[in-house]
Amino acid sequence: MTGTVNERTRTTHTEAVVIGGGYAGLLAAAVLAHSGHDVLILGGGGGRGGGGGVGGAEAAVARPPRLLRTGGQGIDGLLYGATRALRAADARSSLLAVPPHAAACGSGTGISEFLSCSPELLARVVRTEVLARPGYERETLWWEDARAVGLLGDREEVRGVVVRAEDGTTCSVRARLVVDAGGAPSAVASRLAALGVPEAPRSVAGRAGSCATRLYSVSSASADVPLTVAAAAGRTALAAPLEGGRWALSQYAHGPAPLPRGLTFEKAAAAFADPALRRLVAEGEPLTDVAVAEVPGAHWCHYERVRPWPRRFVVLGGAVAGSGLGSGLGFGSGPALGSGSGSGSGPADGWGLAGAEAAVRVLRNELAQGGISHPTLSRRVQREIAEQVARAWPGPVRPGSARFRPAATSYVRALSGGFLRRGPR
Repeated sequence: MTGTVNERTRTTHTEAVVIGGGYAGLLAAAVLAHSGHDVLILGGGGGRGGGGGVGGAEAAVARPPRLLRTGGQGIDGLLYGATRALRAADARSSLLAVPPHAAACGSGTGISEFLSCSPELLARVVRTEVLARPGYERETLWWEDARAVGLLGDREEVRGVVVRAEDGTTCSVRARLVVDAGGAPSAVASRLAALGVPEAPRSVAGRAGSCATRLYSVSSASADVPLTVAAAAGRTALAAPLEGGRWALSQYAHGPAPLPRGLTFEKAAAAFADPALRRLVAEGEPLTDVAVAEVPGAHWCHYERVRPWPRRFVVLGGAVAGSGLGSGLGFGSGPALGSGSGSGSGPADGWGLAGAEAAVRVLRNELAQGGISHPTLSRRVQREIAEQVARAWPGPVRPGSARFRPAATSYVRALSGGFLRRGPR
């Protein structure tokens, strides 16, 4: 049975609880269900500022686009048929040469097809696909607006979650495994601290930045504007086709102001001297105001170093690691959706999604090595996720230090040089 939780279907026991209804949380739920387990998804997450739930209507403001790799190396390897459903919902297809940095997330390199769409469409389609899997023959329930406010158990073992429902009441839900994909590292740390678990060391790298985004419509004569990434003078621009004949243009820069002083959004885009960007702003009609979002620096919480690490508890997504502007780190925040965060990220949104997918692949593979009740499952998962992050981290691993060694070739430059000039299909 699949569906949403209501007064009659609220439960106090299940096999797996997933905190957070974002990209990583939904994929983790799909993997758990496919492994033969009943799953309860807490759509409200439990992180600070929201858990990245995917319900709701289209946003009235512009948000950076999502880039999603297709095929077995992408979402279809975890949620079969998802790309077919995204295409049916009008997600747009382009080809991309994957730069070496992305291989750190286990996605491989080479020419691949990517889908681009709005975050709202991606969220809606993935949620529908996860909740509509009768072939799994397991119960997958979505609890809208329910938030995890605590964990059951002790520093040795987590036995469930304390849930606050949308009506303000709280209840305890016991489970054999709790997966936290709700984002906001501080929320995970406080919940673990209440059980007596030591705080995880933390690494940071790179600088914070900002992102400005506007949506456009174009005439049928201009509908072949390609998926484009351009870099110039410390700034990056990403133009991507969306569903409904729309285009999203995002401009990223270090510091609080994403646009050079004195330039409008369109003039700043034209300053990249890229013909596709100039054509988009010249021929496109703005559909929204310019929306500005903060891009935090890269962070990594070293849960793999915490001793003791409680059994039956796994952390995925932005609560483990998040990518800063141009850092090349595949475990993204914000547009990565899997993080559970709600604001912007770096220009390579698709690599944030790839990071979430890589973490869920780790969970799937480790579940196959002994099952959901194996006493070392949670430690193995955190260790393997840490290895994924380490391969993508933009400098030496020094917990608590902001120092890092820039890559010899910038990620943005590798990415912008890797796009094939092929229009959306």
